[in-house]
Amino acid sequence: PGVKFFSADVIETPPDGYYDLVFSHGVIDHVYDITAFLKNLASVTSKHLYISSYRGWFPQLREHVYEWSESVTCYINQISPKEAKASLLDLGFHSAEIFPVRVDHETRYGHVYLETAIIASR
Repeated sequence: PGVKFFSADVIETPPDGYYDLVFSHGVIDHVYDITAFLKNLASVTSKHLYISSYRGWFPQLREHVYEWSESVTCYINQISPKEAKASLLDLGFHSAEIFPVRVDHETRYGHVYLETAIIASR
């Protein structure tokens, strides 16, 4: 009781309401505008935002990298921890932790040893 789940294109149509926990797994890896994605998730987060990115850990990037893949008809993104953290702090979170998570798995895009975790709190 009292638990709500939804699925939506949050860039195109941000959801209504506020949620204690907003969770996204593997979506940020394929969106066409990472900053808009973070902004719209932040707009409905009252306490905690948790995002996982399975495509890898890219600490050297100053900006997000987008690459369109015609074969899968979506973007294959590399998330910049620096840019994501700056965006989340600008969006009013008092903390934003972005860190690697050790994994060891194959994806259609290659072998991944580290994923990116993003945890922001108000």
